[in-house]
Amino acid sequence: MKVVNVFLIFSVLLALFGSTASAQTSASRPPFRYGIIVSNTSHLPQAAGLGFGWVKIYVSWKSIEPTKGSFSNYPDNVIQQAQANNLQVVASIFDIPDYEAGSPAPSAMPSDFGDFMGQLAAHFKGQIGAYEIWNEPNVSGTWGWGNPDASVFTSMIKAAYPKVKQADPSALVISGGLSNTLDGNGTSAISDLTYIQQMVQDGIVGNVDAIGIHPYPGPCDPSTTTCGSSGGVMFRRAEQEHDALVQAGGGSIPMWITEAGYFSTPSDLGSNFSGCNGSGSGIGGFASWELDPNTKANDLVAAFQYAYNNWPWLGGFILMNLDMTTDTFRATCDPVRFWAILDQNGNPTPSYTALQQMTKFAPQISFPQWSSTNQVSSPVTISGLVTDPTTNGNPGLDAVVASVDTPYLSSSVLAPSTFSSNGSFTINVDVSHLSYGVVHLIHVYIHTAAEGWTVETVGVTPAAQAGFSPASLTFILNPSVETVAQATITVSRNDGNSQPFSPNPTVSSGTSWLTAVRPMVNRQPDPWHITVTANAAGLSPGIYHAMVTVSDQSSSSWLQNLPVSIPVTLLISNATPRVYIPAVEDGTPPG
Repeated sequence: MKVVNVFLIFSVLLALFGSTASAQTSASRPPFRYGIIVSNTSHLPQAAGLGFGWVKIYVSWKSIEPTKGSFSNYPDNVIQQAQANNLQVVASIFDIPDYEAGSPAPSAMPSDFGDFMGQLAAHFKGQIGAYEIWNEPNVSGTWGWGNPDASVFTSMIKAAYPKVKQADPSALVISGGLSNTLDGNGTSAISDLTYIQQMVQDGIVGNVDAIGIHPYPGPCDPSTTTCGSSGGVMFRRAEQEHDALVQAGGGSIPMWITEAGYFSTPSDLGSNFSGCNGSGSGIGGFASWELDPNTKANDLVAAFQYAYNNWPWLGGFILMNLDMTTDTFRATCDPVRFWAILDQNGNPTPSYTALQQMTKFAPQISFPQWSSTNQVSSPVTISGLVTDPTTNGNPGLDAVVASVDTPYLSSSVLAPSTFSSNGSFTINVDVSHLSYGVVHLIHVYIHTAAEGWTVETVGVTPAAQAGFSPASLTFILNPSVETVAQATITVSRNDGNSQPFSPNPTVSSGTSWLTAVRPMVNRQPDPWHITVTANAAGLSPGIYHAMVTVSDQSSSSWLQNLPVSIPVTLLISNATPRVYIPAVEDGTPPG
């Protein structure tokens, strides 16, 4: 990319951003995330096979910080495996450390929790897409500090939110999904509608990115407004919850379904569960929720479609669940098993197949399969495909913007992109100009006329490597004026080490018109520059191509991107004076 084109790009982006508001206003709805709860990491490929793009896992506060300020047992392997399957993660935080136990919660607990979330977000910067704070905090069984307390819970959110955003600005914070408790009992179970109003009154607006809800539909059609067989629990409770949020003054906050699904007849998921059918089997009131395989499959698809088509304020729908049928640590008739869509052997059920085939808008962004804890070298390629079934196969992709470490549609010349309206795109990230050993966030924004902006994020950690600026050279010579031209390549390294690494430049074999050497400084070879000389003497007019290859002649270097090849072009013309053009300007090299 020539220097002049950099200004062209900024002009195009300025024009693009000027039309962003109207594009978003005309969009049918904000981005919608499809997800599923996964219990066993061996089934992550099957989660990816659904085409959902998101998985929810449970992360224990108690396990990671068993004593205040002592952190260990991070679920690194789980997060890395999710990334390797191109899955974004919702981490659902739960479990009380012993030092926070008591009823009511200790007065320092919200502040302690905020410190924990800041540490967690820093550890997983660029690796976790969203944090769900707690699970069903409006009921005592999952709240954990006696009777539920919306004020204390909101204090937890308010303490965690700025710490998470400081550590990882791209990560979402979602309040723990509320249980549909109908009117509640005022003590151990607070009505989800009342709880939402209390959270807004206690200042959750501006301190959360989404409100989590659990609108289980019982055994009824998702579009119904009543469901007697479930005691009044129904899918469209989500509408009542959103109405309560709007009426309380929190209508600007999106909602996420962080848990919902349909219940199988247990024996349909495997012979292991033949004794779990019906009442008296240990599944309690869920006996009246049992569905046959085909009805469950049809209703699940209908629920996703209803939510997408009717709730523009819903940012995500995470299904309960993929594979709890396969858990070996659960009681045989534990009810959580029977929301699964894999059977006892991990095989797909009709529900899995139906959801896999379901039409959905989900940007399919295929990141390179690395963990951000693994160090990478240039070039790094991010490629993806955007699909939208409402547009007959062509999503009308009209913009792709990639930023490095700066969210909110701030493009970076370190991450140029190309794309096609049919949905395919590629981003080439030059990590040689990014600091060694630091997790850098690559924010990928895609825009379609129908859906507006969608963003996904991946973290990359550069290895120690050399940088070269410019990354290519072009010489234009008129032999009647002069036959020799020179240019300087500046050498850098991204690890903050001021010690030279002895770059060794060589030119393409048989290229007599080109030389590349390190100039002398104080009678020693300069470690930070390479002088490239083109000589047109004896050459006919035309275009000549060659390569300067830079390797390391020292034995101690640990720079991982060498050798580097720098293309050189020589244009000989009798009508053009000599010009030196730095063909690529990728920012100021570090070091």
